[in-house]
Amino acid sequence: MDPMIPKEFRDKFSKAKEELTRSPQVNELIKICKEIEEGKEELDILKGQLDVLYDVHEALVIAYEALAPTQPRTEAFAEKGKKMRESFDELKEGLDEISLYLEDEDIEHIHIGLDTVRKAVDVITDAADTLKKEEESVEVLSHSPPVNELLRIGKGVLKGDFQSIDLQRRYEVVETLYSETYSNVEKISKNPPDTKAMEEQLPIIMEALKLFREGLDDIKEYFGHINKKEEEEEEEEETEEEEFDLDKILGGGLDKIQEASQKIYEAQLAIKEGIDKAMEEDSKKTEWQSKFPGVRPPTSVGEGLDIKVGETQAPPPPQEEQEQVQLAVPPNYKKVYDAAWAVSKNEITVEEFLKAIDTLASTVKKNMADLPKLVKPNDLNEEEDKFFEESKQNLVDGMEGTITGLNELKKYVDDKDVTHLENGLATIMVAGDMLYRIQVIGDEVAKKMQEAKKKK
Repeated sequence: MDPMIPKEFRDKFSKAKEELTRSPQVNELIKICKEIEEGKEELDILKGQLDVLYDVHEALVIAYEALAPTQPRTEAFAEKGKKMRESFDELKEGLDEISLYLEDEDIEHIHIGLDTVRKAVDVITDAADTLKKEEESVEVLSHSPPVNELLRIGKGVLKGDFQSIDLQRRYEVVETLYSETYSNVEKISKNPPDTKAMEEQLPIIMEALKLFREGLDDIKEYFGHINKKEEEEEEEEETEEEEFDLDKILGGGLDKIQEASQKIYEAQLAIKEGIDKAMEEDSKKTEWQSKFPGVRPPTSVGEGLDIKVGETQAPPPPQEEQEQVQLAVPPNYKKVYDAAWAVSKNEITVEEFLKAIDTLASTVKKNMADLPKLVKPNDLNEEEDKFFEESKQNLVDGMEGTITGLNELKKYVDDKDVTHLENGLATIMVAGDMLYRIQVIGDEVAKKMQEAKKKK
């Protein structure tokens, strides 16, 4: 597969790319302000976008004040957290400055305000990136993010770093996830296991879930004593009550949850290994290939084992992929993108640009002509038929979208208006992405076929 298309696509060849931020709402404000200055937009539109950003500002402040008390106490947080909070105020100052334009239509308000807004957003996003990396460097107590957060805050309460109310919120979230997980695993356990690994590991998971439940009950007991103590203090009642070691109750519950979560994680890894091995020996591959030549057979069995309190994690994508936009396109589409980028900077001739367009157009038109040869097998059931038709329609939409986008790109040759490049590339990149992701639909077809076979 060709690498994901570069970040530059987001900038759309516009001179304004240096002015843009990583906030879509702020970028929309920049666009509206530019159109206001050119006399192409109404004041009501500007006011509406300002209202949106005032709401964003309020949400940021609320989120920060809710999460800041439980952030890991690091030097980075001490520095970046402070700057982030100050930038929230600067963001509002910038919005207030732009709002003055609505009163006197002095364009300087927009210039000054946008500059302030951009700087504030850059600081906020930079701080957010740093804090996210800091969170990732903190000790992992569970491979399930919600459980990890419960354990981190719980241990912080024991150390005196956090308040019990901070733990209460995390406890409520994990209680909900536990209920969903237990119900799901119980349902799966009533069906014949797909693999030997599933047969061996499901009892281990059920036992671990019982231990997890005990841990949650300990935390529930901890809160019960906390709440009762607070009520007695409010009523100023002096009653003799058995002394409880609340730290021991909480600590014991946290230990049980951590142990259970690790056991579940290890069991899931064993199931995954068993699934991978089973798929290598799956004789159904032959049957699948005979029905859908060229489409990859299913790559997993045991669907439905939805466990949120252990959670195996997919390996993170390479750093270079994380920094690129999330459109996956075939190599010949990438060549057109490169050509459009190059012709906009006068690095290639118009003739070379058109050659790249015509090469892709020729390939797509040939594929469109061959599409009737894609004959639907006769022995598909209702589910298989549905997904086959869905795949075929995606092929049609993707190819038609490509031709539309290529025609738009050609218009650049006539008037050198970069908008044609922007719109054309946007269209063909989405179309190319659609064609690439037909593979995903193929996987879904495979999944449905396998489920259907099991029911027979």
